[in-house]
Amino acid sequence: MGFDEYQTAIRPAGMKLLLDHAYVFTDVARSPILYYLDYYLFLLGNKIFGINSPVWLLRSAMMIVGLLSSLMIYLAYRISLLVNRDDKNALTVAALFAFYFAMPFIGTRLMSESLSSFFVIVAVYFATRSWRLEDRGGNILLSGLLFGVAAMFRFQAGLLFIGMLFFLAIYDRRRTKWFFLGGAVALLFQIILDYATFGGFLTSIFGYARLQMQELATHSRQPWYNFLLLLLGLTLPIATITTLPAFLRSCRRYLWLSVPLTFFVIFHCSSPHKEERFIFPIIPLFVLMMGLGMRKTTGFWPRFSTYWFWSANGILLCLVIFSPTLSNVTEPMDYARRSGFEVFASDSPLVPDFFVAYRGKTEVVDRYKWKPYLCSLDKNKKTYIHTVFQQDETKLEASAKECGVKLTYIDNFKSGLADRIVAKLNPTFNRRRVNGYLYAVE
Repeated sequence: MGFDEYQTAIRPAGMKLLLDHAYVFTDVARSPILYYLDYYLFLLGNKIFGINSPVWLLRSAMMIVGLLSSLMIYLAYRISLLVNRDDKNALTVAALFAFYFAMPFIGTRLMSESLSSFFVIVAVYFATRSWRLEDRGGNILLSGLLFGVAAMFRFQAGLLFIGMLFFLAIYDRRRTKWFFLGGAVALLFQIILDYATFGGFLTSIFGYARLQMQELATHSRQPWYNFLLLLLGLTLPIATITTLPAFLRSCRRYLWLSVPLTFFVIFHCSSPHKEERFIFPIIPLFVLMMGLGMRKTTGFWPRFSTYWFWSANGILLCLVIFSPTLSNVTEPMDYARRSGFEVFASDSPLVPDFFVAYRGKTEVVDRYKWKPYLCSLDKNKKTYIHTVFQQDETKLEASAKECGVKLTYIDNFKSGLADRIVAKLNPTFNRRRVNGYLYAVE
């Protein structure tokens, strides 16, 4: 999940539930829909399952949302049956989705782009039902509505709605009005949500557009073909010899899939700022088209591709499934919470924004200014000191001795396995991947 989601959704949702803080949505550049989703997921874990720990509330919400990946696999199977009426191909498509969406990186998570991708595949399912069952009303209306909901989580996913509308306007005008009506209902919901939260008309959409214009010059810039290389990587090189031609065949045969995807890709290739998470909403479409194009494909390479997908994803899954990110911050904070802390001071800036429901006070201290902080410390308060830097940089223990403060070393809370592997491969300092050292002030 992204850092923005922590600041604008997870943090305030946890504060509202566990600390009964009044919620004030200050980020007018994104839809508040993710905040409300997080809040009700936390409420479910708290009221139904009796979870009070912020760590386990977050984990329970992630597990519930993660189950959507399983539903995506089933929907991909159903779409393939509707398109090709070929059970063997449907199983191939389902297998591809299982390989991709079992992975924590691509699978459904508490992140706006990831949740958007779920609604995209549901929208595609209802659009496919509309054509195969020759229904010109209900199913295509639901498709438009769900494409609109996908855009509420990630505004750029609205390009998929526009692409589908463009396709319908050319090839199937009778369904266009129903699809447009579904999108209008989603837009109406966004208007109501914005008015209830901000008191304005489409405040989040206009705020997002304004923010992008203001920060355009400060964003990092990548070449236009960056996303094309990322999509090529999704074909899993070696297997690409089978999966890429299959995708290209689908582009020609299934225009209701390829036209929206093309709209989305062209826009993002022309945008100077590119992050891999930006293409999450189209990954289900991309994988679906690869699978559909593999119909009646036989020979050595298709079989090899299947084994390659299984082994590569299986190994990666084993590495990361029990490897929580930022455990060097979350675990020491949870330890302090359970110990009844009053002050938690850290030189990691991730502390105040990452964790929410602590009844004590969190403070961020510059790693070079531990001495003045310790010398002014209120010794009557139960305080924990957390650092992600080595002693030769912070001089923490020496500074405590000079200030007459006794520090008791608690533990070294290491980052997750995947983070440690990345740190080995790329030793450049990163606060997410270093150790977290915890001390108690006596």
